[in-house]
Amino acid sequence: MRFGIPALAAAGADPHESPRDTVSARQQKSDFLRSDGAVTDVCGATPCYTHDYTGLSRFD
Repeated sequence: MRFGIPALAAAGADPHESPRDTVSARQQKSDFLRSDGAVTDVCGATPCYTHDYTGLSRFD
């Protein structure tokens, strides 16, 4: 940990970017930003996960 920042984030691999970079999140933003936009449910009945989700902590 450096300056209160976990090593992974300090190295440039910001885990907060993953949700914004998924295909479903980009689709939802695109749907919302249209002139007739609306918030859409891009994951349906299942939970949304990022492309790099493993279920494990990144910091263990």
